[in-house]
Amino acid sequence: MAYRANAPPPLDLGLSGSKLEAAAEDPPPRPGTPCKLVCHGLTRWAHQLIENAELRKLQVSEMTGNFIGPMPPLDFLKEFMQMDDFEPAPEVDFTRVPYEGLERGMYQELCDAINDSGVCPGYTLADVSNRVDENGIEIRPDWALCRGTRIKDKLDFSNMEFPGEGKASKMADAFFDTEESDKTLNPLEKVTGQSASTRGQLISYTATLHSFQHRCFSFSFLICGQYARLFRWDRSGCVVTALFNFHDEPELLAAFFWCYAHLSLEEQGYDTTVKRATLEEAKYLADAVDKFIVDSLPRDVSFMLPEENPAHPYPVCKIRVEMKDGPHNLIVKMPFLDSADSACGRATRAYTAFDMKERRLVFFKDSWRTEDDDYASEAEIYEELAKRGVPFLPIVLAAGDVTNKGSGETQITFTQVWSDSVDKPEWRLPCDRLRKLIHHRVVQELAYPLNTAQCSKEAVQAILDVLQALKVAYHAADYHHRDVSTGNVMIDRNGRGVLNDWDHAVKVVRHGKGHAYRTGTWQFISIALLRNPVKSHDILDDMESCFWALLYVSLIHFELEKGDPKFGIFNEYSEEKGVSGEYYTLGGTGKTSLLTNGEISRYEWKSAPLNKLLRSLGRTLHKLNNLRGEVREEEPHAAEELKALEDRLRTVDPFIQLFDEALAMDSWVDDRRAIPVGKSSNKQAEQQRLVAKTASFRKKAAAAPKFQTLAQGPSHLSSLLASGSSHSSTKRRADEVSENVQVEGKRKVVKRARTEMPPREDPEQPPQAVGEHRYQTRSKTKSKSKSNGSRNSKSAPKKSLQDVSMQDVNHSYGLRSRTKAKANPPPPPPPPPPKTRARGSKKAAKEPAPKQSEKQAQTNKKQRRQNKRGPRR
Repeated sequence: MAYRANAPPPLDLGLSGSKLEAAAEDPPPRPGTPCKLVCHGLTRWAHQLIENAELRKLQVSEMTGNFIGPMPPLDFLKEFMQMDDFEPAPEVDFTRVPYEGLERGMYQELCDAINDSGVCPGYTLADVSNRVDENGIEIRPDWALCRGTRIKDKLDFSNMEFPGEGKASKMADAFFDTEESDKTLNPLEKVTGQSASTRGQLISYTATLHSFQHRCFSFSFLICGQYARLFRWDRSGCVVTALFNFHDEPELLAAFFWCYAHLSLEEQGYDTTVKRATLEEAKYLADAVDKFIVDSLPRDVSFMLPEENPAHPYPVCKIRVEMKDGPHNLIVKMPFLDSADSACGRATRAYTAFDMKERRLVFFKDSWRTEDDDYASEAEIYEELAKRGVPFLPIVLAAGDVTNKGSGETQITFTQVWSDSVDKPEWRLPCDRLRKLIHHRVVQELAYPLNTAQCSKEAVQAILDVLQALKVAYHAADYHHRDVSTGNVMIDRNGRGVLNDWDHAVKVVRHGKGHAYRTGTWQFISIALLRNPVKSHDILDDMESCFWALLYVSLIHFELEKGDPKFGIFNEYSEEKGVSGEYYTLGGTGKTSLLTNGEISRYEWKSAPLNKLLRSLGRTLHKLNNLRGEVREEEPHAAEELKALEDRLRTVDPFIQLFDEALAMDSWVDDRRAIPVGKSSNKQAEQQRLVAKTASFRKKAAAAPKFQTLAQGPSHLSSLLASGSSHSSTKRRADEVSENVQVEGKRKVVKRARTEMPPREDPEQPPQAVGEHRYQTRSKTKSKSKSNGSRNSKSAPKKSLQDVSMQDVNHSYGLRSRTKAKANPPPPPPPPPPKTRARGSKKAAKEPAPKQSEKQAQTNKKQRRQNKRGPRR
């Protein structure tokens, strides 16, 4: 059965002066939108940690065009804060809030003005500009509105109502008003560095707030000197008010806080199907997680579990989900996949949840789907795929849209209403056409992500099963998946593949207008989609994504005998300007180079079948992309050859055959890395350095007989301490040595020993000895060793274990002693008698120095002063 290509016709976009590939179709398909690079899509699978400054730039770029405004503040309060339903707000004197000088001067003054006036009863506005978030988040707004009057010493996004940001000058404002807009492509948003930075801060605060809480929407505010703006955020975009002078019009800012305090939870933006779990319910989740870890061994599932990082105090919540047999309550904590870096978008979060009714763990996905006549919901897609006999699908327990508990209304976004050009208000500046999103949830049987594969053979089997699912979905059900990634390829309890997350799936367009937008996870999108911003999605793109997913997981989790893993090809992107002035995010250059230049051959995996499979797949994809390039260059016969190859590949059988041949080989080995290749950053480099240092230390320790006795455990330290110095610094060093030795065989990085100082055990010991710095100079150690006679001499007799002091152990294995020299060191040996020459020698014997005893006395006096002062730090 032959299929026509679904690529668009040749189209000149003015991108680097080249014409981009297209498809001949009658009627021509509607060109899709370019693949948009979103923050959570890049950071989730990026194998290099992104600095905050770069992340802010990405957040600003992602939100470009998603702001609606400038809305009059009074309209904002009436529309979103129900201002007409409440009594007028109390008067608030904001004149004491300074608007000149440093930013920090206004922080506490605004808090006092709000809190003392009682304009926000039941809530407290706190200055959090200098507080560190207890969740480890390096994001600090200037203000936070919190429920109640008792405020934590640390910033806590999980208990924050909404954030506020302060700037000393109007010059740092992030937006234009109608009369001052420069009429660019996005006339509401200022593009100067300071303004873009302010906008990035506002975006990051909201993204973090929505990550730690279950919200449908939220608010925030911005103070620029004596001016203010108000914001309402949801997953579609953000409504921005016009700038107003809150010194001259204090009633507007006062009404913002007054109305918020009187809104219901639903009107404040909270998801009313979610509430905090009790301690008993939280314990159910913890106990089920412990059992799941044991049952999953030897598979490592730690990252899937909510207790993976107990330092992050995510709140434990109870979520009400409607199922066929009635409502179920799911207990969740920390999602193992979320969209923490994006304020808008689908906001997919994946949890390992405990079903209170069934008393077991389940997979729970929470997201916001697009409402469009061309796109079915994920629940409808699973139902149709099952009817068509598509294999290797997840076992769906429940799926559907979310309704509020009180009102029963479906939870949807609202910002897109103001972007509709038909009902455009007179105050609105031009903006993008925003999409309506609907809150959607799916409950499934638990499955394991692809990166938990116990060996490369299991991963290859899972990808083969996914190819089978794609084949049947395309040919029998007319569906494209459009988002094959390492997060959506799963493994069931029997080690077989599962293709999950069909929420991006669309009907195959064999004729007609095509689809309005494209999607996918950036690291795994095909070269053709990354390079051509108007190409329609095809089954070939899903097949190529399978290759990139397998390569990605192989570089991280399976042992290499040759080659250093490089991940730049997965994250590479560039901004290109089109003929009409719009910018496109393109990529695929690094992937093309990997296939064209044979760079994949620089890797040699431990499993030979994996090597053969990846290289065979790479050659096939290289031939496909090479022919597409020849078509663009109008090479003769290239179009016919390309069409024949594409038609053959669309059957999926050539890919399936390569996988079958690889799995039939007998040379598969157990090649799972003990420690996966980690993300690279300055912090990671420091951890790797510590790991290498610890490994070297253990190697030296294992080769030394004395130290092997010490490594047997803490019980062997007593004899060593008894024969050596017994004060606290030496004992603490012994504890450190014991701790370092005992970590052998563990996978985690060895942490430094505690730095707090234990109490001094010997009251007669000088204070300097207790707090002595652990790093002494080598010269001190050497001079001290020399003064102890023949301790380090090769001719010295061997000591028994009872005769070895901790100072001997430290010196023998390169550990610098923390003990201090005795206050009264033994006197140096007397000088040897002067040598005399035999009679008749050419030179007479030298006479001894006349003042030798005085010099020796000065040396002893200097040594005593040094011992009294303590060692040099």
